[in-house]
Amino acid sequence: MPNPDTPTHDYVIFSSGGNDSIALVQWMIENKHTAFVVYSDTGWAQPGWLDRVARVEAWCSSHGFTPVRIGSMGLPALVQIKKAWPRNGLQFCTSALKIEPGKAWLAEVDPDAELTCCVGVRRAESARRSTWPEHVEESGKHGGRSLWSPLVRHTDEERDALLARAGFEPLPHRSQECYPCINANRADLRLLTPERVDEIEALEQGMGHTSKGKPRTMFRPYRHRGAQGVREVMRWATAERGRYRMSDEGAAGVRDTEGRIAVVAHAQAVAALAAYEGTDEAERAGLVAAVEVLEAQLAEMLEDGASTCDSGMCGI
Repeated sequence: MPNPDTPTHDYVIFSSGGNDSIALVQWMIENKHTAFVVYSDTGWAQPGWLDRVARVEAWCSSHGFTPVRIGSMGLPALVQIKKAWPRNGLQFCTSALKIEPGKAWLAEVDPDAELTCCVGVRRAESARRSTWPEHVEESGKHGGRSLWSPLVRHTDEERDALLARAGFEPLPHRSQECYPCINANRADLRLLTPERVDEIEALEQGMGHTSKGKPRTMFRPYRHRGAQGVREVMRWATAERGRYRMSDEGAAGVRDTEGRIAVVAHAQAVAALAAYEGTDEAERAGLVAAVEVLEAQLAEMLEDGASTCDSGMCGI
């Protein structure tokens, strides 16, 4: 039975505290709706992110919405229990830290599944979301409840206008509820503090190796030019594009043959360009072109630079 003291709403917004989540709340305000606004605490947020969440919660409350914060065991505990880091196709962090706790909360406050769940997904965000439906009749991630994405046709400009009316400046980055996500791109990684890098490294070292002798690292080498371990990944992230060369320690950790060949070929091309001292512009242009071709091939193979973390994949 639901708690009789629980406020009554027709909608529940699952919010990360990011730009689209806040824009969605503002849209609901302007269209005379109220809702529960649920934030799922992954235990892995950027240290200052919860201050932003608290500001969002106070703003929501001032407009008659009901903020809810759902806890979880947190990512550090989860990966140590699993003895593995999440991967694309095996992103168990999503289920354990967000989906299952969210479904448990929904079952408690809405046992008859009458609430409509809302997310701030927009088709303009990426090619992957370009066909995102506005309505889903029964969403498995939400216990069979209907799912509504009111902002699905909004452009970036329309989203930013909603943020302005809400009194929030657009963030220049995605939500930092997971800091970082396993799918972080170069720009995301450059936002990491030394303290968080230390924390990741300690987790990696504490988790040891797989049965095949591979270190259990947060980031896949394929996606970061063969860089293995957070220290080497940070070297990749902070290098100028096309200028990363794997350290001896990093190269020693690459065990996948195809990945090693691709990484080495790129490194050799970069080295050849850096060492070129001739004056033949055509020859130099050829070296530049070789680097660019290998860069493009690796980018396609590794999906380089494109963070795949979004609320379509890991948001509830």
